[in-house]
Amino acid sequence: MPRKKQPSSVTEKEVFPTRLRELMKERGITQKMLGDYVGVRPQTISLYTTGQSYPDVNGIRKISKYFEVCSDYLLGLSDAPTID
Repeated sequence: MPRKKQPSSVTEKEVFPTRLRELMKERGITQKMLGDYVGVRPQTISLYTTGQSYPDVNGIRKISKYFEVCSDYLLGLSDAPTID
């Protein structure tokens, strides 16, 4: 997905980048660690955390699996991290 034209100071406040940063911080996960699992470079994870780019469907699936949260939570469609 191409980069957004808005500055990262605007896009980083969106739901997906905010929740991704929170999950990474809470669990001590580096951009390299997550990138290796998802199959992208650490720089790409950086773009995800600032909202300048978003993963494709497979990337979202892998990220949700890695953190054991539902994709709806990552996308802001639910406030519950897991499905009961």
